[in-house]
Amino acid sequence: MGLRQFLFGDMPAWFDEGLAVVVANDSRYLPPEETSGSRCREEPGADLPVTGKDWSRSAGADHGLYAHAACRVLLWMDANGGRPAVLKLLDGMAAGQRFAELYADPKVGTR
Repeated sequence: MGLRQFLFGDMPAWFDEGLAVVVANDSRYLPPEETSGSRCREEPGADLPVTGKDWSRSAGADHGLYAHAACRVLLWMDANGGRPAVLKLLDGMAAGQRFAELYADPKVGTR
């Protein structure tokens, strides 16, 4: 995503962690892919931790946080073309665009 964005934390922690769960297909937080319907175990709340520090503090107290983040990422992926949307977002960030410019989605929100 680019060194500047990484160093300055432009990508929210919830997206980073949610994407990691999706890529790993972690069964602790996602049902199997062949499951019909939504793969969300838990719908995301209005706000998820943005900074790494806030994520670390919250994840220790809320074991469902990874499932919430994964669901938010999956909903965004579904609304924006699936896995290619993630690659497009990462390519855009590597080219210097901000996460919020690339992620914006009226159905899911940017937070």
